[in-house]
Amino acid sequence: MTNNQMHIAMPMNKSVPVIPRPGTKFYGRALAQGTIWQFTCIFVDKNMVPVPIWICELPFALIKVQLRSFVRLPAALPLKFKILSDSGDPVSIGTTTRDISGGGLQLITKKDLPVGTILHLWLDLPEFGPVATKATIVRSDQPPDTNIYWVATKFTEIVEKDREKIIKFIFKKQSELRQKGL
Repeated sequence: MTNNQMHIAMPMNKSVPVIPRPGTKFYGRALAQGTIWQFTCIFVDKNMVPVPIWICELPFALIKVQLRSFVRLPAALPLKFKILSDSGDPVSIGTTTRDISGGGLQLITKKDLPVGTILHLWLDLPEFGPVATKATIVRSDQPPDTNIYWVATKFTEIVEKDREKIIKFIFKKQSELRQKGL
């Protein structure tokens, strides 16, 4: 990248360089700091020495690419869970979600829970009703200078009707945010 151009390795098709006409618009994807970005760019020229490259205008219309199977929505919802992989009688613990998707949720807790722990989750989605599911912890992070943990879970046993409730809840909330211009 320079101040006004981007140079990229020349694409090949069956070992033949792909060389579009100057002014041709194209779409590309790039990985930057663990995030995939889609962009639009305009081809300007080529350079074959020392290696074949495209010379392009700087990319525009950058869009973060969602690679998850389900859209994730930041949401603070009341949640109860029990740790099922503990020995002894599981105790119900009340907390709040940090975000939710059709594939899992992230909850906030004061205790670091190990990856692989199995939880039974209960939440009541406003306007959509109760959801009960089993989930496995896939990650636990402690934000700096706090005494809480963000525990990411993946649903392992969920009735499709409950997953549909979650997805409908997310779409409704996204629609409300768009109407507010957020």
